[in-house]
Amino acid sequence: MTIDIEAPDRRPTGAASRARRPAVAAAARVVAAVVIVSAVAGVGWGLLVPAQHFLVVSGGAVSLPGESGHRFDAVALFLCLGLILGVLSAVAVWSVQRAFRGLAQLVGLMLGSAVGAAAAALVGVGVAQLRFPAAEDVEIGRIVAATPGLDTVMALIAQPLAAALVYLLLVSISPHPDLVRASPSTAVAPDPAPPAVPR
Repeated sequence: MTIDIEAPDRRPTGAASRARRPAVAAAARVVAAVVIVSAVAGVGWGLLVPAQHFLVVSGGAVSLPGESGHRFDAVALFLCLGLILGVLSAVAVWSVQRAFRGLAQLVGLMLGSAVGAAAAALVGVGVAQLRFPAAEDVEIGRIVAATPGLDTVMALIAQPLAAALVYLLLVSISPHPDLVRASPSTAVAPDPAPPAVPR
């Protein structure tokens, strides 16, 4: 008695990998788009963020009254910017790339938001340094402006967190099991009613 053992068929695995390629490419486009938009928004943060002014004294520099609050203003503006970017990017990705809704798109959105938040911080601080360059050999009694910055890395969490929450909310309220609404051309037409039998 001979037992014929066939080699395992790997065609379904290859077909599955080929089917995943468009979704991975779409996720990569999401990452690139979110990072670019975040960097541009970082320029806006660098132009809007206020500087903290100091009075130069013999022992160094002291902050002027009311100026210490600008450190909080810088972080608060960045948090608001991150929340807005996270919400808008999640809605845009959900609306534009309907055919690729799912886990790959969510991972691309979160990765792009995390890298985008870091890019916005770097670009924004760079723009702020151009606005308020460091002063050297400052005379005593002169008021100088210090470059604003982000005192905590926790400010970078707002954008990816908002993007993930909004995207998951859109997934949860979607009425379609595959998250994609079928177009009229691909919708299955109902079976025609059978002709009436004359009596």
